[in-house]
Amino acid sequence: MELNTTNQDNLWEIVVAVESNLQHLGLFLAVCDQDALRKTAIQQYEQELAAQGIICHRVSLNSDDPSLYRAVREGFEQIDNSDQPMMFSVEGGVGLSETVAANEEKSPLAKFLGYLQWTREAMREFEFPIVIWINGAVYDEIAREAPDFYSWRQGVFFFERQPILGVGQLEKAVIVQGEGQIIDDIDDDLNLSLPELLEYVAQREAKNQYDANLAKLYELVAKQYGKSLATYDEAVATWEKAIALNQQLGAKANEANNLISLGILIYNRSNFWEAKTLWQKSLDIAREIGDRRGEANSLGNLGIAYKNLGEYQRAIAFHQQHLDIAREIGDRQGEANSLGSLGNAYCSLGEYQRAIAFQQQHLDIAREIGDRRGEAASLGNLGNAYDSLGEYQRAISFYEQALSIYKEIGNKSGFAAGTYNIAIAWSRLGRKYEAQQNILAAKDLFEEMGAKHRVEDCEKLLREILQIVDAATVQPLWTPDTPASRQNSPAQYSFSDSPEQPTTKLAPLPPAFQIPAQKPRRSLLQNLWLKFKRLIRSLFR
Repeated sequence: MELNTTNQDNLWEIVVAVESNLQHLGLFLAVCDQDALRKTAIQQYEQELAAQGIICHRVSLNSDDPSLYRAVREGFEQIDNSDQPMMFSVEGGVGLSETVAANEEKSPLAKFLGYLQWTREAMREFEFPIVIWINGAVYDEIAREAPDFYSWRQGVFFFERQPILGVGQLEKAVIVQGEGQIIDDIDDDLNLSLPELLEYVAQREAKNQYDANLAKLYELVAKQYGKSLATYDEAVATWEKAIALNQQLGAKANEANNLISLGILIYNRSNFWEAKTLWQKSLDIAREIGDRRGEANSLGNLGIAYKNLGEYQRAIAFHQQHLDIAREIGDRQGEANSLGSLGNAYCSLGEYQRAIAFQQQHLDIAREIGDRRGEAASLGNLGNAYDSLGEYQRAISFYEQALSIYKEIGNKSGFAAGTYNIAIAWSRLGRKYEAQQNILAAKDLFEEMGAKHRVEDCEKLLREILQIVDAATVQPLWTPDTPASRQNSPAQYSFSDSPEQPTTKLAPLPPAFQIPAQKPRRSLLQNLWLKFKRLIRSLFR
């Protein structure tokens, strides 16, 4: 199995983390929901570490007595040359059940969490790095139920799902599991072309098999259509088919998810009112079935819609509700997203100091949970707020930090928006050359992405910039932000107001456009070491 770019980066970060923590304890969490992906990642980083003379050991938790300390202790005691550089990979955390056996008082998962919380200090006797493999659900429980251990971990690596099935395996994935059963992981485990998907849809429709599997296929087709503006109408029509079928089947969670997805598609065409209507329906369903995470996502998306409709106070009310639920259920990513959206809403109201306070909280949480894209977004939005206050040099500093991260994680849209905003800041300082270079770069990126309206924004700003004759003597192109000056001032692009994807109780999905899902923040030393290793590898390829 070949790792995609995001997962390959995670793998190298594990290698760097292990190499940086030899001869002393280092605890790392690797979060992965796919067995094949987990096995491939472990095998590959073990090969890389072995080439560096590091001995790699694997142990597995005992499902009856899932003590992390005991598993590592027993594995260590079987080693002959314990003075050599080594590391341990711990498996078994993915399969821990929440079901309590008849003769037990606690579930395996509850036991595991209890051991983590109370045996933390005992781990200090191990002078080597340990990578603990778990899934997303167990990760959430560790953060909630074992806070002492969670605060002690030194890094978290989130591996995103990859397609692992071929065309010939569709029937096995969709049909063999039983008619009418909802397939939770088909979205991420199939990599089929649009014609292939349409063929399977036609087959099932011809047999009148209007079941949950067909509804899932409708979703996949709609997502494929949604990738191109040319097939926008087909995407809308197919999402509507999925919604109608799930409604007929009584699959309310799936219906709510479909409403969110259709709302996102429509929102991206600037149809904010229609998107708002769909998200209100998804909110009603989430509340009806008690899906708190789905309720939070719908509230956040409604806040974004109302902000774009100019109803800022109403937007703030929805984002505050999103924030309250995120904190209640321990959703740190949702908490960070809602804080960033609150900051953007207050910035739109002209309450810049309050906006800065919310964006700083967003930044702190993004760094804490390793969300690199969220970190870049909050830095960019801090730049927007300081630019509005007339502190252009400070704004440029935040923009540059955001651009550095966007470049590192390969986020072209974020990099383009940041480049556009930094051009505005330079133009406000009367720095014609710097402003012109940045706006041309932003224009090229927007053209590559097919964002015509943003290309037009760049061309308009470029015409304004070219009116500056002498950068050394001319006054700034725009005065500090005031209600009057904002009428003619070019609009900055906010970075974190992106609708959140649907989630369900059984298989929560990551927030929309937060890609990759929450990467840990590296230290300066790890960053430099990783870049050095990549350079060396590239020289010998």
